Order: sequence, then structure tokens, then C-alpha cells
Amino acid sequence: MTLESFAIKLLGKIINAPTPAAMDRYIAVALRALGNKKVNGYIIQRFIDRVSFYLGSHTPGNAQQETNTRVARERLKELRRGVAEPGDK
Repeated sequence: MTLESFAIKLLGKIINAPTPAAMDRYIAVALRALGNKKVNGYIIQRFIDRVSFYLGSHTPGNAQQETNTRVARERLKELRRGVAEPGDK
């Protein structure tokens, strides 16, 4: 599975999550999976950016999707700050 397809799969889960807690779990599991595969921090940042971009271009179909989109973008922004910048130790 490519990072692009993984991002799209995560996007679907985020948008259709029944609760914010479930959405947080989906994001955490995805990022943990990338870490377990020893994906470089810079690539993880790009993955987060890609998912955020997709969320920004998604038109919510209902109130739950709108909430999920907004909360997920905020959460991803926080998580991105926690991923090491290239060259950081």
C-alpha cells in the first residue's frame, strides 16, 4: 500500500468516524503503523500534510462529517508539530 492510498483510506475513516474519540484512534493507529514500519519523520510529516489537505478539500455531507473534518485538521496540526523536523535529534 502506498502512502497516498493509506492517506485516502485514513481520510475515509476520519470522515465517517462515529465520534471524535474514534477519529483520534484512527489517526493514532495510522501514525503508529508508520512508526512501526520505521518511516522517516519527514515522510510522516508529509503524510499528515496530505491527509490535512484532503480534509480541507472535502465537502462534508452532514454535521458529523463537518465536525470530524474540523477536529481532525486541528488534531493533525498538533501532531505534526510533535513529529521531528528533518535534522532534529
